[in-house]
Amino acid sequence: MPITPIGVVMHSEYPMLDGNQVKLVPLSKEHSSELWDSVGNNPEVWKWLRLPTVPNSQVEIDLLVQKAINERDRGERLPFVVVNQSGQVVGSVSLLGFNQESERVEIGWVFFAQKFWGRGYASKALKLLVHYAIQELNAYRIQLTVMEGNDSSERMVLKLGFKKEGILEAYLKKVDGTRCDVGLYRILKPEWHPNEM
Repeated sequence: MPITPIGVVMHSEYPMLDGNQVKLVPLSKEHSSELWDSVGNNPEVWKWLRLPTVPNSQVEIDLLVQKAINERDRGERLPFVVVNQSGQVVGSVSLLGFNQESERVEIGWVFFAQKFWGRGYASKALKLLVHYAIQELNAYRIQLTVMEGNDSSERMVLKLGFKKEGILEAYLKKVDGTRCDVGLYRILKPEWHPNEM
């Protein structure tokens, strides 16, 4: 059952997106302990997200998961956990910021356990999200931001076909309190040529 774009009450059932190497499973409270076991309080993971503090306990991960579920219930976000072929939760991704009139959506809250970096899970997950957004949600524009300095993420999104539109200066406040620039990237529906997902 396709999700109604944000701004409209969403269905009570959420999609599972199944690719060849990863599966995107709708986030639930039950995933909280797996996320903590996988990601934990590793500052290398969390430094690329807009969080006031690094999660330091299972309780703080529980709160992040509940926040994502609440945002989904309000129609503001569609959060997933990323599961590999072995059934391990390796990270999380979300769709958010739907704009029906402009047929636009954002990808955000992308984070993966450091031990799974460099295995292609993030790019496979983003391919599934872009494909779903275009095919099922009728998105024409998909956009995301990458913190300046996150070179590996920038290389990945460019390889997927996103184009850098510019830099948003002092856009985010990082965990350490400093402000940072982010690059704004987008891909348009006619530019999307999915290969094996």
